[in-house]
Amino acid sequence: MKIEKPPSYELKTTIDQLIATRPGVGQERFVICLFQFGGIDSHNMLIPTPGNLNFSIYEQARRPGVRIEQSELLPLNGQTWGLHPNLGHLAERWNASRLAIVREMGTLNEPTTKAQYLDAAQAGRFRPLSVGAHDKQQWLWQDGLQHRPQSRDTGWFGRLMALLAGTWNLEPNNVLFSLFRTGSRQNRTYPPLSPVTIPAPVRPGARAYGFNQTAVRQLRELSTESEGVGLGARASGNVVRDAFVAGQVAGLAAPGYINGQLVSLPPPVNDATSSAQFVRPALQAIWTAVNRSELGVRAGVGFIGTGGWDNHAQLRENQDPRLGGLNNAFAALTAGIEAMGLSDRVTVMTESEFSRTLVDNANLGTDHGWASHSFVFGGAVLGGMYGPEPDYTLAGDWEVNISAGQNQRGIYLPRIATEQYYASFLRWLGVPAQLIPLVLPAAPRFSPVSLGFLPTRN
Repeated sequence: MKIEKPPSYELKTTIDQLIATRPGVGQERFVICLFQFGGIDSHNMLIPTPGNLNFSIYEQARRPGVRIEQSELLPLNGQTWGLHPNLGHLAERWNASRLAIVREMGTLNEPTTKAQYLDAAQAGRFRPLSVGAHDKQQWLWQDGLQHRPQSRDTGWFGRLMALLAGTWNLEPNNVLFSLFRTGSRQNRTYPPLSPVTIPAPVRPGARAYGFNQTAVRQLRELSTESEGVGLGARASGNVVRDAFVAGQVAGLAAPGYINGQLVSLPPPVNDATSSAQFVRPALQAIWTAVNRSELGVRAGVGFIGTGGWDNHAQLRENQDPRLGGLNNAFAALTAGIEAMGLSDRVTVMTESEFSRTLVDNANLGTDHGWASHSFVFGGAVLGGMYGPEPDYTLAGDWEVNISAGQNQRGIYLPRIATEQYYASFLRWLGVPAQLIPLVLPAAPRFSPVSLGFLPTRN
């Protein structure tokens, strides 16, 4: 399917549609994206039970010490699937019908069959860039531009912020939603130099001042710099150190990084998030938007990153405790959002660049895969399973090999595209269906465009 060039953000018809659909005060909605860098093993997060056709395949593919045993997992009511034992908060959300599990998802250029993927003559059409490569797949997830590899220079929610600036979000240069993870590709907007662009990145990195990676690491140790805390106020006499500190201070003071408009979180929210304080910046930006209506922010997407998920060895030894920490963050987000009184207006989503191989390796770990499972929770979520039932058959219609000649390892072709995932959030935020291609140009290639785990606003 040919992708037509989307209409301009600045067309009068576009602006009129956004003005007509602008949410009122008290109707603001926000999404928090929690990205798991490294490629999380979602096969050990969502596990088949004996009543599932995939059960015996999972048990044979993963040895004891790698797989989740049936005696451990948390059952999901009404399903032949269970959750990792350390994901108790997600089990609670499921029981409250406020957890959506989106299965078999990943980066796709367009709907693709196994035969099309394996057809070398059409590789440029059906194979996303560098399947199995961390950096490229992270970019593709964050950019939402898989079909345009030469244009991967903007992030999907940066384009959303650009689209809404001046209509829903009245301050074109409002920077609340560039504070979540400054410098992330998620914040990049399109078009990059238009009047509706938000700053990105807003904190200059040390490389902008001529330092390479090794020098940055060494100089960070010298300056004891930790997100702006501990920077020396006076010159030390060491020219190199002082130059680095000066660069860091300039970056921290860059327009948009420190925003005096932020409203402090109330004590109940701080109490609710005391065990996972890294989630507070996202909540504070939302709290500010809601409590300072004069800023004119009606929608936003926040980004929180967690790492350590690339477990080629000792999967359970490494991933199990991290999943416990992730579950703690989930619980803190839910408690914080509830303490803010915004349960129906803030939704949390997860994503990772890819899942892992179903078959474990010689080191009791798992290697880079493709299709993955993601989790969405919040007061507005319509709980349930979304996406097709996984088919873990190792020689079946969906298992593919990244390189010719490999044995089947359990690398599965996605059947749900990231565009469909993101479009579901855009429709809940209230972006009119006809404007979705402005943010996700390839969305019309996939059906349904929206998966339905959130109600649409208009």
